[in-house]
Parts: sequence; C-alpha cells; structure tokens
Amino acid sequence: MKPEIRERKTPGGWRVDCCLGEEVVSHLSVNDRTMRIGTSTVTIGGIGGVSTQRDHRNKGYSRMCMDASTALMIREGYDMGFLFGIRDFYDKFGYITCMAEHTLTMDTRDAERAKSSLRCRPATHTDSPELARIYNRDAASLTGSCKRTPSRWSGFTMGSFFERKVAARVVTDSKGRVVGYVAYDDETDRVCASEIVGTGS
Repeated sequence: MKPEIRERKTPGGWRVDCCLGEEVVSHLSVNDRTMRIGTSTVTIGGIGGVSTQRDHRNKGYSRMCMDASTALMIREGYDMGFLFGIRDFYDKFGYITCMAEHTLTMDTRDAERAKSSLRCRPATHTDSPELARIYNRDAASLTGSCKRTPSRWSGFTMGSFFERKVAARVVTDSKGRVVGYVAYDDETDRVCASEIVGTGS
C-alpha cells in the first residue's frame, strides 16, 4: 500500500498526516506563531508533535511529513519553520541550530529565604489575557519570543518540554492586581519553572 500525505487546517495551524489507507502512521503539527527578531516580527510555523507509530518507524514516513510541512509553509507564506530539535535528526530537513538554550538553577534553601509581601494563587483561565499582556510587555525586545494575542491566547499547554504537564501560579499586589506569574512542570519530585515574568515589585 502506498503512503499518502493528508493535510488539514486546525484552529492553531495545520496537521500533516502520513496515511496507509485510513491508518495514520506518522504525523506532525505546524503551529501558527508570530516570533520577534529584534524589533521585527515574523510568521513562523512551529513544528511540533512529530511522531511515528513504533511498528512503522524507519520507513521514511516521518521524512514524508517533514517534507510536506516544508512545502506547506512555502505555499502558505510562512517566513520560516521553527522547532525544538533532536540532535542530528532535523538538520537533514534543512534545519540548523540558531538559538542557545539557557538554564538557571537554585538550591532549595536559597529559594526558601525569599521574602515577599505579595500574594500567590493558582492561575485560572480568566487570568490568561492579563498573563499574555504581561508577557508581551517584558518580551517586547526579546529575540525568539512569540507574540501572544491576549484575546486568543488560552494559557500554557505544556511544561518545560513536550508531554510534561504544566501548572501556573500568579502573583498579585495588595489590590489583587496580577503583577507576575510562574509556569512550571506539574511534578512532585522537583521544581522546574519554564517561564517566570514579573514587574519587579
């Protein structure tokens, strides 16, 4: 049976499937994003969810999806494709490393010394527009940050990496106004924050 590529529009971009008959054997998503580069913004296709069923691996199906996604982005007028890559895999599809990944660590005892008069509570869906505004304000000149539309951004979808659940808390001032937030992996054996933004209060 000959594999067939099928594309469909989704609310946040595109889905590309490689099918054998009605069975999806490999797939990926092209997520619509607006990324900042200096003071400019570009439209990118964020490649995510690249996956092939275990018994169909090493047959070229993932390559078909990647090639199809490149053709789709050219056709639809994206400025570039972007992804968090696996070493020595995505370069064969024309992707190159372009940004550094940074980590900051802190001992628990040092974190426990932090004092603040501000209050903290779990983030809710209704906080999303304000979190997007705070993020956009602080990331306005940060190359690699994605612009978030407050009326459409629905909150955090993953933790520090794919398939890691995420939780978020907001920090409020004495009047109950949101002045900062943290998004972190929803795990019990460690604390890993993927995004921290605040006004410096």
